[in-house]
Amino acid sequence: MKLKGKSCLVIGAAKSGVSAGRALIAAGAGTFIFDKDRRRAQAAAQLIGGNCRAVKKLEAPKTGGLLRLKGSEGRLAKTDDISLVVVSPGVPLTEKYIKQIRKQGIELIGELELGYRLIKFPLYAITGTNGKTTCTELLGAIFRRANYKTHVLGNVGTPLSSVAGKSGKSDIGVVEVSSFQLETIADFHAFGIGITNIVPDHLDRHGTMEAYIQIKFNIFKNTAKTDFVVLNADDHVVAGFADKLNCRVYYFSLNKPVQGTYVKDGVVVFCEGKKATELFKADELKIKGEHNLSNAMMCACMAFLAGVDAGTIREAATEFNGVPHRLEFVAKLDEVDYYNDSKATNPGSTLTAVKAFGQPIVLLLGGSDKGSDFLSMFRQLPANVRAVLVYGATKRKLAAAAKKAGFLAYETAADLQAAVRRAQEVAKAGEVVLLSPACASFDAFRNFEHRGEVFKNLIQEQAEKILP
Repeated sequence: MKLKGKSCLVIGAAKSGVSAGRALIAAGAGTFIFDKDRRRAQAAAQLIGGNCRAVKKLEAPKTGGLLRLKGSEGRLAKTDDISLVVVSPGVPLTEKYIKQIRKQGIELIGELELGYRLIKFPLYAITGTNGKTTCTELLGAIFRRANYKTHVLGNVGTPLSSVAGKSGKSDIGVVEVSSFQLETIADFHAFGIGITNIVPDHLDRHGTMEAYIQIKFNIFKNTAKTDFVVLNADDHVVAGFADKLNCRVYYFSLNKPVQGTYVKDGVVVFCEGKKATELFKADELKIKGEHNLSNAMMCACMAFLAGVDAGTIREAATEFNGVPHRLEFVAKLDEVDYYNDSKATNPGSTLTAVKAFGQPIVLLLGGSDKGSDFLSMFRQLPANVRAVLVYGATKRKLAAAAKKAGFLAYETAADLQAAVRRAQEVAKAGEVVLLSPACASFDAFRNFEHRGEVFKNLIQEQAEKILP
């Protein structure tokens, strides 16, 4: 990709925007960066360095014409001077200035696509609704155990463009891909793809479940016959992709034998044709719950198809401890176990989390709304969810859904701190207090990581108070 001497615009000044800006500068492009938060754009331009300039305003003249980039000192450029626009995944494509850029015929891609065009090593991609981060980290751990120089990238937290120019052809990339990122791919290609599951999520942005599914299907845009995909045979939406694909198709399943990975007499095996290879015992995994067994089977299948031997897969999979903010054990206080599942930002993920426990649960729900169906979630809560505390911006919507579903063991709390205090009063010895919010975090926190850290700190403060 030739960028030297060209002018590029980055839209969105968070982590992926800064990474994209640095990659463009390193490639010799003149770079502008815009964010609705002007101070963040200015700070990002300083972080990027080089000749990067912050854009104060994207302005469309009232009389029509080209969108203009304006800075504090006046006009910086017209968009006909711009060769490429790189948009961060958090920026909705419905923004007026995005529509104007597309109308003018300027190439618009996402940071993931930019990173793909600048790297030289092969990628293995993971998408779906829930479990993506766990699978991305686990597959990365397997490749590392197999002695590959491995980059774990994408929606997991490290932008793909951040390793441009810092990697070799013999490296391997494992990339978590979100629906937001899949909206703006063009040439992006992975040799192996895994899909965990697809349940309603981000409908506030995508509008309908059908649109969300179609965006997820974008990951197959550039697959070749020699590539492979590993599909969840237990998810009818994911399994339904098989007939539309032109690559090699394998499956993973908790419930039945498949061409791929499944459980046979307590052992996860890879099966192709009539040949079955034992990979690891299901009860050897450290990560909790059937959903994590399913995640591990998908990763094992992808790794085996990529050429990693069974012994290496077993060693890496059985040593893997999970990822922060995903069913993360925090502490035991007064015989009550506290778990942080802040990454559960939709009802499907929360339902998966509660099913990982056998003991009674005091569940903490709340945050900002993503257009999720809370009524269906309350109707599906297992019997061991003894009490629910709802808090934050969605507390009224959650309470209304609980009442309508006939789940009356709920209380409201002003915020997460108040919910934690009440949970400590409600929980009994032998029970679990679980933060699995089913909502985004942006009503009170920077992101789900920030929310999880606040929760852990609240528990740690309580632990310090009761120490002898």
